[in-house]
Parts: sequence; C-alpha cells; structure tokens
Amino acid sequence: MKITPLRPVAVSLALALCFTQPVLAEDGTAPGSKTAIDRETGRLRATTVAEDRELERDAARLAAQSRGKPAPGAAALVRPATESEALQTQVRHADGTVSMQVPESLDSQVVATRDADGRLVVTHAEATAEGHDHD
Repeated sequence: MKITPLRPVAVSLALALCFTQPVLAEDGTAPGSKTAIDRETGRLRATTVAEDRELERDAARLAAQSRGKPAPGAAALVRPATESEALQTQVRHADGTVSMQVPESLDSQVVATRDADGRLVVTHAEATAEGHDHD
C-alpha cells in the first residue's frame, strides 16, 4: 500500500471521528454491539435501550450540526473533500511540525473485538473489506 503524506496525519483524527459515525449494514441495522463503561464498577458492559436511544439522538444531532449553519459566534468546520484540497491547507510551523486538515476521503472506521484471551483488538473496518493491512 502506498503511504501518502496525509495517511499518518489522518490516523488520530480518524480514530476520534470514527466513534461518532455508526457503522450500518445494507439493511440499516448496526452490526456488533454497543458498550459502555459502568460508572460503579469501571467495567465494560452492554448499553441499555435508553442509552442506545440517547447515543442515536446525539449522533443525529451532531450529524445535523455538521451539515447546518454554525451557532452564532461559532465557526463552521469545513473539511476538504479530497487529498489535493487538504494539501492546500498544509501549514509548516516554526518548530518544524506540519499540520493540515484531514480530508473526508480519509475517514475510516475501526472495529474493536475481543480475542480468545479477552483483550481488545482494534482493526480498521476497511482493512478486512478491502483485503489489505498497514504492514
């Protein structure tokens, strides 16, 4: 796989954004399960129906906000659609670091599963679908 200059930059933002976008099957259902950290025990547990509804409302609200006009006094987040548009936002800072906006074309989703030992294993959802990995 060819690594473009944007791939390393996109990883951290993609991880943050992936949890706000539900993964839906073709029939509109969400595969897998939703989990939460129990406030009393600190352990992972399945979400309740009420928590699922609240998460869905929050996701819908965030999606609507991202498409609508920003609140008064707030700036709109306009992301580049392609890598070439994102390269135009590249900034070289005095300390030598480089930053840029991550394009929508690099959005990805990750899947967390438990292995036989009970450890969480995080993989890119696209890696299995496209048959590639990042090695």
